Amino acid sequence: MKKVQSVVSHGYPALSLFGCNGGYRVKDDDGSPIAPTLRAELLDALRPGQTVILAFDQDSNPKTQGKVNKAQSTLARLLIKAGFKVHIAVWEEAEGKGIDDAIAALPIENRADWLQSTLEGAPTFEQWQKEELKVRRMRLALWLNSNSIAPERSTVGTEDEPYYPALPQIQPGITVVQSSGRTGAGKTTALGGLVEANKGKGLMAVMMPTNSVGQQAAEDWGLPHRHDFFDHQNDLFLSAARDSGGFVMCPDSFHRLSPEVKAQINLAIFDEANDVVGGLCSGGTLKARQSEIVSSIAELLREVIGRGGSIVLSEVTVYTRTIEYIQAIAQTDQIQLFDHTPTGLSPWEIELKTGSTSGFFKEAIAAIEQGKRLIFAVASQAQGEKLERLIASHCPNKKVVRLDSKTNDSGVFADFWRDPNDWLRSNGIPDLLIYSPSGKSGVSITVGVFSFSPWLSGHVWHGHVERQGKK
Repeated sequence: MKKVQSVVSHGYPALSLFGCNGGYRVKDDDGSPIAPTLRAELLDALRPGQTVILAFDQDSNPKTQGKVNKAQSTLARLLIKAGFKVHIAVWEEAEGKGIDDAIAALPIENRADWLQSTLEGAPTFEQWQKEELKVRRMRLALWLNSNSIAPERSTVGTEDEPYYPALPQIQPGITVVQSSGRTGAGKTTALGGLVEANKGKGLMAVMMPTNSVGQQAAEDWGLPHRHDFFDHQNDLFLSAARDSGGFVMCPDSFHRLSPEVKAQINLAIFDEANDVVGGLCSGGTLKARQSEIVSSIAELLREVIGRGGSIVLSEVTVYTRTIEYIQAIAQTDQIQLFDHTPTGLSPWEIELKTGSTSGFFKEAIAAIEQGKRLIFAVASQAQGEKLERLIASHCPNKKVVRLDSKTNDSGVFADFWRDPNDWLRSNGIPDLLIYSPSGKSGVSITVGVFSFSPWLSGHVWHGHVERQGKK
């Protein structure tokens, strides 16, 4: 009754329910199950057409919250069906779990104003539903994009040594290499140490999400890239792989690997692991070959594990679902995780916006017309092409460079991936650099002439925010 007394004492009529399910029945007088039905006592206490505000406890425990929200939704729908107008009162749990707790936590002189603003500002049930759906999606995305595995080694950088320390000898099974959700931690250099350590032991196969990103990794680690060899050059490719200790490829090219190459692989590295595995699961660019390639990769991973080899998954944060997927197809439970938190890296100021793509494009056009230079990262090649056409139409004298798999098909931008800053100085700074999914990570642009860097993505909660840390 404390809740009722707290509200009534401020001049608002209130009713108390016995539990979150107390406003309706789900059994008849004989105890048999029935469809949820409003209790007669509740209907007797309300006037027809009256506005009803539900003020259930604000509980952050996911299990309790799910139970309360389900009961609250059931009651709200029954009341609306009976002709009532329903609003949902919401407040921060930190203010108080129950409405009486929130009122009691305030100075006496502030209680009436808080209660009035909370009740008068209560959203309608329909509005609350929409917001609740957004919250659920956010929580689901955060859960999907998380890692709950305890690290075997967790290091923190120092002022003198901020970057990833050398990795120990990789054990058979799965090894996860991540950097506490932070880019610029030196993972690429740390993984490069595995290249040297594995030479003479077998071949290392490095899987990258796209050919363009793979080209840069191949350059960094001194490995051949499968995309650079024609199908009739398998012997030449194998020779180059043996000489360097491994090779780089994206899943699209897996069907081009000869049995002789596969038989010598003892270390498989999935760099940008979440994207590689996401592409395998969704089909992405694999299209009709998805089933064949996924099955072939699974077979290879089982063979690697079977001969005492290792699988390495690398990413700023390797999602638990990514790890479990590789565990399932490789059929291994052996896993070790290394995590490193870099120091001396200032957080990037990020502004999240929502809206249609036309609004973002309009903002970009206006900035370019004002003489600003932009790096504009889009979520798809199609968006990049559209933006390029719009800039050509509105600002025909402005220089635009678009980087994606289509424009880089013949390796036109190979020098850019090798050293983007040198390429920009040599070829001239464009007014607009359109950066598409072919360059998702691993590129650091430090030429300080770009005014700002808008990112356009329809999948912010699927991991793109973590890539905002690029220069």
